[in-house]
Amino acid sequence: MRAYLVYDRDTGKIVHRHRQSDKVDATVGAARERILRFVRPSLVNDRLDILVIDESDMKPGKRYRVNPDAKTLEEMP
Repeated sequence: MRAYLVYDRDTGKIVHRHRQSDKVDATVGAARERILRFVRPSLVNDRLDILVIDESDMKPGKRYRVNPDAKTLEEMP
């Protein structure tokens, strides 16, 4: 299963995680508007970006952020 992480491209803070079957088109461009509909309207702005990962990359009980420069998932201490 894929996870689409909506994050603030300035801070790397993840503001929303959307899960989607691998059978559905996985390109961010095709899914961006659909995914942003699930994000609280007060959070939607021009600073948001989306990172697509395999959901298994996120372990339960761990905290994560997106490295805005490398556009990679990072576990937080």
